[in-house]
Amino acid sequence: MNNTRKSIFLFLLILSFTLTGCLSQQTTLKEQLKLAGSTTVEPAARAAAERFMIRYPNVEVSVRGGGSTIGVKGVAYGALHIGMTSRPFTIAELDQWPNLTATVIGRDGVSVVVNKDVYEAGVTQLTLEQVAAIWRGEITNWNEVGGPDLPIVAFDKEIHRGTRDVFARAVLGDEEALAPGTVGALGENEAVITAVSQTSGAVSIVSSGWQTSDVVGLAIVNRSGIAIEPTAENIASGRYPILRDLNLITNGPPQGLAAQFIEFMRSPDGQTFVREAGYVPVSD
Repeated sequence: MNNTRKSIFLFLLILSFTLTGCLSQQTTLKEQLKLAGSTTVEPAARAAAERFMIRYPNVEVSVRGGGSTIGVKGVAYGALHIGMTSRPFTIAELDQWPNLTATVIGRDGVSVVVNKDVYEAGVTQLTLEQVAAIWRGEITNWNEVGGPDLPIVAFDKEIHRGTRDVFARAVLGDEEALAPGTVGALGENEAVITAVSQTSGAVSIVSSGWQTSDVVGLAIVNRSGIAIEPTAENIASGRYPILRDLNLITNGPPQGLAAQFIEFMRSPDGQTFVREAGYVPVSD
């Protein structure tokens, strides 16, 4: 899919979110606040929205995923009040929409996750160079990195996803880098967890907050030879090498109800939802 077609597709997807909201029947008139974007930010924002609506019963907050680019374009085109992103703005985005404003509400790491059978067979850590070689197709069997004689099944993430953007910059050197060693690209975090947990020899990337007992995050060996696990402590300290901010974005400085919600998410009460989602609060 070329860039023009991708932009059209993303805009139509945003439009579908808007139309869905317009078609819903409202029994009472409430002030609307629409969020969409990064599925990494989504769980914390959704939980915070539930508390926010209890506190302000005249407000209806809707939270949807779709990926960081959905959040950016939704805010830029006026389909959303707040976008959710788990990556920095691109130069092209800021050139086109110079008023975009990001407010950090948490921090996260991008974990390289494997099927638990791979982990239990001895692959518990990799260097960034080894991870890059897997994505490029230069390492194709786990026995090349100290694991079992088992083909590697690497799942990439869709290019417009914040997780993929941050990973590609840190590991592949370019957010648009191709990944010929992968078997395909996945979207939502849930899809990654399902694919990796159910596929022998699988590896992929996911927000550190989404790790489960069936999908294990590998330690990344730094240049000093120290293996750093993707734990909240290592993310908070900055020791884990694949890091990113989690953002709520607006077109210009936050105002009105959007500013009120963002302020709530940065408050001690709102930051509990960031922590409960497995991320590092901005106060830590």
